[in-house]
Amino acid sequence: MSASSIGASPTGAIGGPDSATPRRINTPQQVLFASLIGTEASALSDQREASLKATHGREALLRGQYQEAERLLTEALQSGALAVPTQISALGNRGIARWRLSDLPAAVDDFNAALRLSPEEAMIYNNRGNVLLELRHYDEAAKDFSQAIALIPNYGQAFNNRGNARFLLGDHAGAIADYTKAVALMPGLLRAACTVAIDRALRAPVATREDRRE
Repeated sequence: MSASSIGASPTGAIGGPDSATPRRINTPQQVLFASLIGTEASALSDQREASLKATHGREALLRGQYQEAERLLTEALQSGALAVPTQISALGNRGIARWRLSDLPAAVDDFNAALRLSPEEAMIYNNRGNVLLELRHYDEAAKDFSQAIALIPNYGQAFNNRGNARFLLGDHAGAIADYTKAVALMPGLLRAACTVAIDRALRAPVATREDRRE
């Protein structure tokens, strides 16, 4: 017997039908496990892709490219693959993009959706309040700013914004109190803006209850 014939089938293929090597048989459990691994890997890939789109959407928002931001964030949200914290952030960012695009009702819808997922997001209350202010829902806006302040007591922008809402409601004393607090909390240019607002409130005529209802 020559050495070349050891362990070979008549066709010359090692481990052919006549080989003693046992044939591997996958059990149903093994097949299911492999399927689960494949599904999980696909889900992770989808989540990474959606998260990347959300990140690019946020970057577009920061660059002032609001339409691009809205498009990317919408694609990320529609994927259904975002983790909840990223979904909250994406909704908040798309709300800002829509606000900047003057689609105010849609912006409010996004902020509402984000707050349903996480009711303690002070920045989202503040942003929704700003949109409500533009929609002239001054009382609702003031409530949102108050909620933002309740969550973050030193939230200078929320004090300034509530001052704006109170001024528009005719509550000039309340507006001055909020502007004064904002001046104490915020540095630089924002202080100057609050100082101007205080002067405006001091010069404004005192509104009666009947005036506020009008």
